[in-house]
Amino acid sequence: MIEIIDEGSNRKFMALIICGIEYGNNMYVMYSVKREKDEDNIFISKLVRNSEGYTMDNDFHGGEKEAMDDVVTSILNKDNIELLASNRIKLFHDIKIVGVNRFSVRCCYVTTYNRNLIKEVMINYGLIDIDENKTVIKEVLPKKKVFSRGSISSLFLIAFGIFTLLICCFMLYSIFSK
Repeated sequence: MIEIIDEGSNRKFMALIICGIEYGNNMYVMYSVKREKDEDNIFISKLVRNSEGYTMDNDFHGGEKEAMDDVVTSILNKDNIELLASNRIKLFHDIKIVGVNRFSVRCCYVTTYNRNLIKEVMINYGLIDIDENKTVIKEVLPKKKVFSRGSISSLFLIAFGIFTLLICCFMLYSIFSK
């Protein structure tokens, strides 16, 4: 899930990234935003690579948005991967979108689609882990370790902490026992 802000209303939404799309010389992201009980709105935005990952860009040029609407429709219809490839469409799922991105409902909206059918599309193209029903698209955060294994300095710090606590307890006992 990524956080996005609508440029028109300045409202924040959480969006599910469905997939990345390489089409022509550009890269796009198809994502959904919850609408009602069982339906989501489907959007498309350009992807621009930076040093940290990707950011979304909504600046479509002459006919580009209409072409992408057709591409998204093909994907939602679960066209086979060979047909997509013959139309120069390549899907990918290793997207790391950084920060809060802006989108335009007016420019980026494609269609409204049933949420369960979106999951079917993701399963069809291998964009979702079927067993755990988790999306493959995720940001992996490095694990923070407090102590590394076998570190003598860590053991020394633990022992020093325990020793300090014992001295404090002894001093408090001495003060209050009089």
